[in-house]
Amino acid sequence: MASNETTKDPQAKNYQAQQNSEPEVETVYAEIDTEPESSEFMKKAYSWLDLARGKFAELSPGGKVVVAIVGIWAGVTSLNMVLHLVSSLITVGILGVILYFAYQKLIVGTRGE
Repeated sequence: MASNETTKDPQAKNYQAQQNSEPEVETVYAEIDTEPESSEFMKKAYSWLDLARGKFAELSPGGKVVVAIVGIWAGVTSLNMVLHLVSSLITVGILGVILYFAYQKLIVGTRGE
């Protein structure tokens, strides 16, 4: 009779349903965590990185210095290019705002008078 009362009890049913759904939740999390495209890309990226490390390790000390200098130069050049692009966009934005307000004040303002 006590077992009949627990099956009629809504809290007991909710507890049993929660216990039954836990493996389903774990399956959903497992499906979300596995991304085959990204894992293939990561494997390829790691293989390229290992290849580059191997080639770099085979270089002479002078060659390592040259590669480091070229890498630093390429990084600074790329950063410089991005900063110039950002400053140009900011300048164009400010110029656009100034021209808009000048247009509103000079052209549209004279028509209203």
